[in-house]
Formats: sequence, structure tokens, C-alpha cells
Amino acid sequence: MKSLSMDAQKTQSRHSGMRLRLGERRSIMFLGDFVIAWGALFLAIYLWAISDVSTVGLFEFLQLRLRTWFFLLPFLDAAAGR
Repeated sequence: MKSLSMDAQKTQSRHSGMRLRLGERRSIMFLGDFVIAWGALFLAIYLWAISDVSTVGLFEFLQLRLRTWFFLLPFLDAAAGR
């Protein structure tokens, strides 16, 4: 009987830490999705740029190839995931 109550106390003490509410968990997930989307965007731009940088410089590449809407993609991705 004593071991059963010890297990219950261990379980209770393990779960009695800081718990997040549903809205907080959603916010953290949204922020994580947003950060990953921006990281993927910059990785894609970097890979695209290194394949094309031999013909034009980096600044010219950004001006010629990328438009403003391209930088809105992480916002659209995060909004679609919600």
C-alpha cells in the first residue's frame, strides 16, 4: 500500500509544475510556426542566391528577383496553419 501512495505522490509532483493554458499553447505553436516559416524563407532565398550570384551580385539579386509579396509568405503560411 505504501508504494502505491508513493507512486501517486511522484506522479502528482511531476505534473504540478507550471502548466500552460490552451491559449498560451496555441500562441507558442503559432510563434514556432512563424519562426520556422521565416527560417525556411531565408534558407530558400540563400540557396536561390548562391546558385545565381555568379551572374549578378547579391544586392542586385535581391532587387531583381524578389518582390515584396515574397516576404509576406511566412505571414500567409502562419495564417493558413491557424
